[in-house]
Amino acid sequence: MTGLVAGGSRGRVLGSAIGCGSPQERTLKNPQKPRSTQGNTRRGVHEARRGAVIEVPRGRGPWRVHRVAISLLAIVVLALTAFSARADPHADVVANASLDPAGSVTSTDVLVGDSVGFYGSSSSGPSPLQYTWYFRDGETSTLADATHAFRSPGSYEVALVVRDAWGRMDLDRVTVNVRQPLPGIDFIGADAGPNRAVDEDQAIPFDASHSMESWPHTTDAATLRLEWDFGDGTSGARTNEAHAYANAGTYLVRLTVTDPATGAFGADTAVVSVTNVPPVADAGPPFRTVWEDDAMTFDARESTDTPSDLTDLAYAWDFGDGSRGSGAVVTHAYANEGTYLLRLKVTDDNAAWSTAEVSVNVLNRPPTADAGADITVLEGNPAFFDGRASTDTVSDTPVLTYAWTPDPGVAPLPGWGPTYTWFDDRGPDLARDSVALLVADDDGASSTATTNVTVVNVPPRVGITGVWWFSDKILFEGTAFDPGADDLTFIWKVGGVSGSDWYRSTSFANGLHPREQVAYASYPTGPRLNALLPLTFALVVNDDEGAGGFDTVTLVSSKTSAFPAPLCAIPPDVAVQCALPPRDDRLVDGLAPRFDAGPAVTVSEEAVSPTFAPSSFADSSSASWTLVWEWGDGSVTQLNGVVDPVHTYVEHPFAKAGTYTVALTIIGNGGLTMDGFLATVENVAPVADFSVPAEPREDEGLDVSGLLSTDTASDKADLRYLWT
Repeated sequence: MTGLVAGGSRGRVLGSAIGCGSPQERTLKNPQKPRSTQGNTRRGVHEARRGAVIEVPRGRGPWRVHRVAISLLAIVVLALTAFSARADPHADVVANASLDPAGSVTSTDVLVGDSVGFYGSSSSGPSPLQYTWYFRDGETSTLADATHAFRSPGSYEVALVVRDAWGRMDLDRVTVNVRQPLPGIDFIGADAGPNRAVDEDQAIPFDASHSMESWPHTTDAATLRLEWDFGDGTSGARTNEAHAYANAGTYLVRLTVTDPATGAFGADTAVVSVTNVPPVADAGPPFRTVWEDDAMTFDARESTDTPSDLTDLAYAWDFGDGSRGSGAVVTHAYANEGTYLLRLKVTDDNAAWSTAEVSVNVLNRPPTADAGADITVLEGNPAFFDGRASTDTVSDTPVLTYAWTPDPGVAPLPGWGPTYTWFDDRGPDLARDSVALLVADDDGASSTATTNVTVVNVPPRVGITGVWWFSDKILFEGTAFDPGADDLTFIWKVGGVSGSDWYRSTSFANGLHPREQVAYASYPTGPRLNALLPLTFALVVNDDEGAGGFDTVTLVSSKTSAFPAPLCAIPPDVAVQCALPPRDDRLVDGLAPRFDAGPAVTVSEEAVSPTFAPSSFADSSSASWTLVWEWGDGSVTQLNGVVDPVHTYVEHPFAKAGTYTVALTIIGNGGLTMDGFLATVENVAPVADFSVPAEPREDEGLDVSGLLSTDTASDKADLRYLWT
């Protein structure tokens, strides 16, 4: 028989093949138990009634069972049911199979490999209950709630058999439709992980293993293809990746998992917020000491930042003296002493920055004075000092001050190259003057040096410039020119230089310089003198250093009638107001010209005016003369064949400021005479000027030139420039 009626109890039993393989459901008769196969619809509880038809689960394949075995099993079940009904007629066993914990879903569609949950714990009956799930793919489970994954596509009628304490059994079933994944329809459950917040260059682990575990639809998970897109232009293809972001920002990380066998894929994203790490500036030791103008190196390479930012850091230096620099390593020289606060600012590519400071103590280096070589100079001519060999730092050299002390009673002379003129060597024991040079910088540091100046005495230049024959005497006029301030002694001799003295006088300088000193002497006339003609007269003039000069004239004839000498013509000094008659030039040979070289002048350096010429001139012995100008600066101008000395002009520019003794010697047929004057030459100040590019640009080298500055030609080559 194919089924038995369970009298007085629920009529649900299993065929004898249960436990012998996949059961085949056979419906004999059950008009009161409709079956729902709709997804998410739970069948109602069917009360077992007497006379109900026994249902045998039906599988896909036929159950090859023997009817005898089925009949025997049915008899046993009916007997047990009858026994239970007699013991507790209201406590039936009820199997309740579902695909969700609520017990409402009896059908579902899944993919191959999906884990499916089966829930039978809501079944009821006298405990303990025993559960057996038949998954219809050859596997079973004895758990009330079980999970199972199907490895092959198909439609599976999964049966749940529940056995109570009395051995009674009930059966319920659910349907699972299993298919292969479809590309574009089925998506892998990719998992990119949680959102993150990290610092630049901090390595972040990314793990895709959860994605692989959630895709059981392949026999080999290793065949899944992974692709990480980290959002910064880089990617990865491994299950576990570590990635660091070089720049701050918000990045969208995308994970794509693809099954090459089916074409199914899944994707997930995660947001990574990357925070910039500010740099830490390091300018080196916090305290530094250096000399003025010595280049000091500052190194910021110990500054720190994340590795990706470190190579692109920007370094800005403020040296504290108004100048700036850039770069990891810089050099700088401080021009002035003092304490400077150097500040380094280090900035990264996200404009984050930090600073470091260094206190720089700049020490002043004193100058080294050098007064130059010893000098030998003639009295009346200037000595040229040269302190250019004095040294100091580059920035202090243009502002050095110089103070020369050639004489304790004279105010110090400024400048590195002034001049000074000695007019008296003060005797042989004082021929050498030690001149001190004090060189000071703008910070007050100084040093001294000395140079020795030897002043050489210049003998006086002598000329006999006038002879007057009076009735009672002959009056001689002698002129001596001395560039110094020497006392002069006039010695008149008869019979020539080696003759006998017949008159002597002394002229005291009293500090005057240079000077042309005129002295007179008289010699008695009479028959005795006439008998001695021609007679040579000489004038020897000695200075107070023992140096001297002389001149001679020869009296060749006498004067038969003569006037008496004026009362004012009394040697050795004849006042200028004393009116003397014209000179008796024809009575003598060798009479020197009589002239005045001109007054003292003041001119500027390299000025070509005024022009120079004697202011007065008298000489009847010649028709032309030779004029020799000695300018006191080592240069000489000689003019030959001059017929009009008073109107013969000479130009001479003086290259350097100072006081010069200008001497003019006029040579005629009768001899020569010298006269002179002082020329004070004043310095011409330079005129500063400079040029700059028309459109200077920031941080470009500025080509500034001071060559437009002007000065006299002799000074321009030695100009010093101080830029601020």
